[in-house]
Amino acid sequence: MTRFSTATKRFALVAVTTGAIALMAPMNQIPLLGQLFDATAAIAQNAQRPDVKLNLAVERRDGDNWQSGSINNARPGDVLRYSLKGKNQGNRAANNFTLTQVIPSRTTYVAQSATGSAQITFSIDKGKTYSAQPMIVTKRADGTTESRPAPAESYTHVRWKFQNAIEPGANLSAFYQVRVR
Repeated sequence: MTRFSTATKRFALVAVTTGAIALMAPMNQIPLLGQLFDATAAIAQNAQRPDVKLNLAVERRDGDNWQSGSINNARPGDVLRYSLKGKNQGNRAANNFTLTQVIPSRTTYVAQSATGSAQITFSIDKGKTYSAQPMIVTKRADGTTESRPAPAESYTHVRWKFQNAIEPGANLSAFYQVRVR
């Protein structure tokens, strides 16, 4: 049988007591032991979340064909097609999933080019508000105003709001085109 000195026994007792006090000491009014249980619950909950991985690709139209690769040599007038493709790699459905894309600077949105199995809306105010048909107010020569559809060139963002849940393993896609200025 191994004998411990009185100093070793006291050190062990102090270490155990200090450890117990540290676990029960409040941090943000929650004992650390409680935080550990909360963290474990959060980790378990996060493991059950949707995990939608997205890939953005761009192609340049060359006659009737689309050329993938670098768009650095795109010239004014060229049409670019952006493709957003994704998959829910999680183990829960992604509900109310929304994709939002900025219309790149030095380009303009090509009218009616956004596609995808979602509700498609547009912004003309840098993403503050969205509408299926954004409207602008113009002043007439007589001083009265009128609302009319905003031209596609004034769109700053396009958004896809998927009405149906994206189930685990399901794919999604969305496309839109812009013209280089």
